[in-house]
This record gives sequence, C-alpha cells and structure tokens, in this order.
Amino acid sequence: MPTCPLRGTLPLTLLAGVFLASASAGEANQSWRSPLLGRELVIIEKSVPGADELAAPELLPEPIRAGLGVDAVEYESFVATVLPEAEAEALTATALAENRGVLEDPRAPITLAFHTFDPAKPGERTAPWDGSPYRPEPVPDLILLRFAFPLLDEWTEGSTGLPGCGVHPLVYYGDGTFLAAAKNLNDVINCPVARYLSWAGSFLTTDRISPETLEKADAVEMKPYSLTFVPGTTLQVALGELPLAMVPGESMVWDDGSLTLAAQATRPELEALVATGPHLLSVFEAAGEPEPADERQGLIVAGKYEGYSTGAVTGAVTGPGTYLSWLGSRNLLLSLGETPTTVAVFDTGFDDGSGVNGSHHPDLAGRLVAEKNYVFNRDTEALEDTRGHGTMVAGIIAGKGTAAATKDRQGYFLGTGIAPESKLVAVQVMDTG
Repeated sequence: MPTCPLRGTLPLTLLAGVFLASASAGEANQSWRSPLLGRELVIIEKSVPGADELAAPELLPEPIRAGLGVDAVEYESFVATVLPEAEAEALTATALAENRGVLEDPRAPITLAFHTFDPAKPGERTAPWDGSPYRPEPVPDLILLRFAFPLLDEWTEGSTGLPGCGVHPLVYYGDGTFLAAAKNLNDVINCPVARYLSWAGSFLTTDRISPETLEKADAVEMKPYSLTFVPGTTLQVALGELPLAMVPGESMVWDDGSLTLAAQATRPELEALVATGPHLLSVFEAAGEPEPADERQGLIVAGKYEGYSTGAVTGAVTGPGTYLSWLGSRNLLLSLGETPTTVAVFDTGFDDGSGVNGSHHPDLAGRLVAEKNYVFNRDTEALEDTRGHGTMVAGIIAGKGTAAATKDRQGYFLGTGIAPESKLVAVQVMDTG
C-alpha cells in the first residue's frame, strides 16, 4: 500500500455530511470535482505552543470551533478543515489570536512524473499537446484522485476505505494525490471516502510520457527506453503488452511492487504502447551507453584531481598513476605492507568466478574474504550474481585497475576503484532473478 505522509492515530470524527458533485456532460468519464476543490486547507494545533507533549491535547476554544465549518476532520493533535479563501483567512486570524499554531495550505497543482496541472481547469489537461496532434486519452481502469485533507490510513486501506469500494491505491504522488485501480470513475464518486476528496479523474495516456520523449523518438531507428508498470504487474503481463516489434531487455521489481523493464523501440511502437498498454505507468528515455571509469574517479572523490581551467583545452592536469601514489603516501595500499581495508557490499551478491558466469574480472581476483546469502527462499547458499549489480558495485569500490592492464586514451588505468587494494565481504540481500 502507498504510504501516507501525515496521519492521525485516533478514530476519525467527521463533522460533515456527504457531499458529492456529478461530472459535467462534457467531462463524462474524464473527471469529477467536489465542492471542496478550490478551497483552502487550514490545520490548527489543539494545544498551545510549549504545552507538554505527553499531555492529552486541549479542547479548542469555542471561537475557533465556530469557524471550522461543517467539513472539519479531527486528528489526534490537530483539526483540519477546508474553507473558501475569506473564511480560511478569518479562521487563521482567530486561531492565532487564541495562541494556536496554524498552517494554511491553498493546495498546489497536482504534480505527476512529467507535468503539473490544475484540477480546476480540466480543459487544459485534456487538450492536444502544443504543436502535436497527439491527444490525451483515458487509460481504462486507472484513476487519479486527490484528498482535500491530511491522509488517514482508514481512507486508503481496508473494507471501510477505498478498497472496500473496489478502488485500490497503487502509487502515491504526494500532496494527497494517488493513482488507483478502479473499474470506472463512479466507483470513486459513490464511495463514502469521496467526502474527503477534492477531485478525481481518469489517468491519461499523456500522464505517462513527456512530449519531448515522443518528439525525440525516431520513426526507424530503435532507441532505449525505461518502462515502468504499475505495482503488481508481472513480467509476463508486461511483455504481453509490448508491441511485437519492441525489443525487451532486463527487468527489475521494486519494493512497492512496480516493475521496470528496459526496451528498444521506434516511435510507432512507443506511441502504440502509450496508447494501449493497460498497466503502463511511465516511459523514460534510457541513459546513454555506459562508459568505463578510470582512476580519475578516485582522484575526484579524494579532491585531488586538477583538470583544465574553465574554457581551456590545454594546460597542467593530474596525470596517470597519481591516485595510486596518493593512496600509497597515506599507507593505504596492501603492496606497501599495510593491513588492507575490508568493505562489506550489501547487494545482489558477487560473481566469484565459480558459477555460471565464468571467470571473474582479474582486478577482483583474490579479494573476497567472506560471503553470506540472506535472500529469502534462496535455492542455494552460493552467491551467483546473475544480474551483476553487486559485482559492479564491488568493482567501483575495490577494482584494482592494473591487473587487466587496460588504459584509456589518456593513459589512465580503467576500472580503478576508490579503494583498489581493499578486501571484500559480499552480502546478498537482493534477489538476482
């Protein structure tokens, strides 16, 4: 379940009745707004500043309670209400006069991965992109919704919350905004929890990709992209949603259950996936091709690298071999007889050369002094780093750089780590499958 940034611990006391508004005819199946949209959130602390934090919260003075209105919600240590601007200002002034802490929040626009929008202006969000014929279309079974109040777990969890109405929160964007799975917008509108919402609307195809990404996509040449699917999507389901010409790559499941899949695609495949993929959450351009690092990374981290002056193309720079010499001057190299540093790497394991991946890199030879596998339901105690991430991190830390004798064009050894003579303890805490 998505986490809530602010929640009370006492049972909710609702002072308002149910208030629902129908979507206008021109926005059917697109968006819904409650009377709370456009009002300001006011949060008032129950106790005066400096009061004993362990003591029970005080009762709010009557002048404050009189200005709360009918839509107030009580929490353990504060009361929240949503009011028109003038009433919010008056209540804030009253609370300050009664020596209570106050937060007045006009509610910023909704911020998603690629853009922000004002839910009070739905026409701007559903219009075609500027300079592009691409028009936003609703994604079936995915709904965006925003709460008007600080969140309570009981609104987003359990049979009395949104799940009891067939609305299942998937992703929390912050500031009270969720992406939820729901068969239709009516499931949200008719839910008792809707009384705490200010807005709900369809998740659109243009919410999951930026115009720039589509514009830069090539009609013929495939480019790399990072695709993220909503929590709970299996790799098999994600692969089944890809257009046939799209080439999938590696995948990873995150802690929240979302799935990220690398893929190569041209613009037609990208447009098709964005338009039809029922579980697609976002599309990002993948980073460029990785380049091997050399010993200058260690010099930069140590603050010992000098490059050309700004704007210059020639001059004195820190030369090859300097990092190893600097480490030696601080008695940090095993070759000088000092006891090496031992570093524990908590990751996907370590390729020690005995598994299916063959021999390990010579710059990591003989560096492993201990290992432990903590992956739940593992098939073996051995650390077979089939994904390679743990081994990569080990190389960044402890790569010697000199054993492979590979240098870049400037003569710097490639693969030199931050601590190139250190020993390694590999601890596998993530599955590599």
